[in-house]
Amino acid sequence: MKVRSLILSLAAVMGLALASCNNGAEGDGNLSLSRSSAVVEAGQTVTINATSGDVDVTSQATWATDNEAVATVAAGVVTGVAEGNATITCEYNGQTQTCSIQVIAGSQTGGLLNGSDYYIFQIDQSSFDELSNAGKITADLRSNGAFEGETLVPEDATRVNYVWNPAAEVADAPQTGVNSFGKAEGWFSIAAASPTPAGCWGNICGGLGIASATDTELPKLKNLTAEHEFVIILKGQYTPATSLQIGMTPLGGGDTVTLLEITDSTGEYKDGDWEVFTFSYADLVSMGLDFSQDITAEAWYAWTYTANGAGNRVDVDAVFFYVPAE
Repeated sequence: MKVRSLILSLAAVMGLALASCNNGAEGDGNLSLSRSSAVVEAGQTVTINATSGDVDVTSQATWATDNEAVATVAAGVVTGVAEGNATITCEYNGQTQTCSIQVIAGSQTGGLLNGSDYYIFQIDQSSFDELSNAGKITADLRSNGAFEGETLVPEDATRVNYVWNPAAEVADAPQTGVNSFGKAEGWFSIAAASPTPAGCWGNICGGLGIASATDTELPKLKNLTAEHEFVIILKGQYTPATSLQIGMTPLGGGDTVTLLEITDSTGEYKDGDWEVFTFSYADLVSMGLDFSQDITAEAWYAWTYTANGAGNRVDVDAVFFYVPAE
């Protein structure tokens, strides 16, 4: 899985260190590392501290890796890139010490379930239960209805997964395989029919619509803070000439604000991997999506997607606000 981070202010992700021990000689002036070996998940980080005598010189030392394809390092923070082994070298005042790093395959979504204060728009039931049992869910904004063609079912639903191209093929959960959290549960999926029908400008498009006047959970979004991030996890299969747009509608109504647009000229995004797109709260505010305001739009769309061209497909696994773990 590839993580596409669009955050202006990226929160630190905690790494997994499965083995560590002290390294180096003791005494004033002798360089020492806080660990001689570590195991880290791909996409995660582990920190190595360096001391010279009793002085922390982590930020002053020179750090290097012998295999950037496996692990990178900056100021003692090692990031796992891909499965394999690498040696991290620390140099300070003419002395060197090393730490052996083993990078292992990580969970597809890293620590996205390890945060707090979740506002859930979409997620699999097992992950939802896990967060709920831990007391981490502030607002449950998942769909309570479905949109079939031009008919809303049930009629009193306040939150609905819309499909704006009624000729598109909608596949309900469960889907084949595992989701981004490694669970054998499905996700919301939509595929463009072939040939592409009229309507929705020949695209597949949809999203989660919420009736703002009647939804009792929606006002809780006014409690979002600068610490929150907005996460969308999806995957798609697109032809190289097509594009995918992800958006959100303004809280007071109006045209959809485009959060991201992928023009898949290289085919990078059609390999079936889950993609994680993350936005800081500051990102959204700068786009005119300030949640401290009242949501006055008759129908507010927490997220929307549009992918043009017949034969394209979008699978949306999870959409939520949360505060990342430190």
